[in-house]
Amino acid sequence: MNEILWAPWRMSYILSSKEKVTGCVFCEKPACADDRAEFIVLRGVSAYAMLNLYPYNNGHLLIAPYQHCASIEDLDASTLTEIMLLSNQSLTVLRQALKPQGFNLGINLGKIAGPASPNTCTCTSCRAGMPTRTTCPSPPVHA
Repeated sequence: MNEILWAPWRMSYILSSKEKVTGCVFCEKPACADDRAEFIVLRGVSAYAMLNLYPYNNGHLLIAPYQHCASIEDLDASTLTEIMLLSNQSLTVLRQALKPQGFNLGINLGKIAGPASPNTCTCTSCRAGMPTRTTCPSPPVHA
């Protein structure tokens, strides 16, 4: 069954200019001094959490390392641990603020895995009846 995700607040993003973005938003945003203006809600030593500017639903957070890298395989154990601890703190805050029925936690690895970044953890709140995941077409796997 195909589920249609309706998020009208994303229209400004969908209709926006498709100019080639230079730089990395996940490197540039935490380098700014104004966390509120950059939607950064939680900072750690090696990672941070920020609100998604164009969320699929309320409480859509992105948790990313400060270190620019292609894969979590390139991160040290303390950074990996902090990403999970920030995810855990995010769940606690979202649970108290939004009282969702559940959560989706995921990691985007590689450009095809998600539009956010090749290396971010996402945390979204869920309610009954809403789409809980999106699917990416992929080539068949041959054994």
